Amino acid sequence: MSILLDANAVVPAVWGGLVGGLLTWVIVTKSALRAASQQTAAHLAALDAERDKLNEKHVNQLAALELRHDDQLKKVESPLTVTVHPFVDAAEDKGLFKKSTTLEVGYKYQLMVQGIPCMEPHRVVVETQTKVELDDQAIKAFSEKALALAEAATNIKGVGAAKTLISVAKTVVLGRK
Repeated sequence: MSILLDANAVVPAVWGGLVGGLLTWVIVTKSALRAASQQTAAHLAALDAERDKLNEKHVNQLAALELRHDDQLKKVESPLTVTVHPFVDAAEDKGLFKKSTTLEVGYKYQLMVQGIPCMEPHRVVVETQTKVELDDQAIKAFSEKALALAEAATNIKGVGAAKTLISVAKTVVLGRK
């Protein structure tokens, strides 16, 4: 069998094939673009939902942080506060016969107005201890000097009969301690 090709029939057939193929390609491409657009829209909607969740979480965290910060400011910036300091004071008194050390243990507190001291601090002494040390050498030296003076007072010339009535004891009488 032989098919005769007519030139007038070939051109419309080629054109028909080209146009049909082109239309098929356009329809397929348009369908693919529509599907891709729908996927992109769904992805953008999911991203928007995630962003909204994160924004809400951030707003809640920021509000909690502001509340905590306000509470701390209220605690710190109280207009009136009292500052308490412990203390130990030592005072030493050196005398001729004794040395005494006095320790005072306690605390002092002071009113503060917005961190600035107001009036003088008040001292509260809880315990006082005193230690006294006697200088035995000085006491012995002065005792010997007192004994020598007492013996010298009894050796006054011209006392006569009174001299026999006076005697000096060899022990020294100590006064208050």
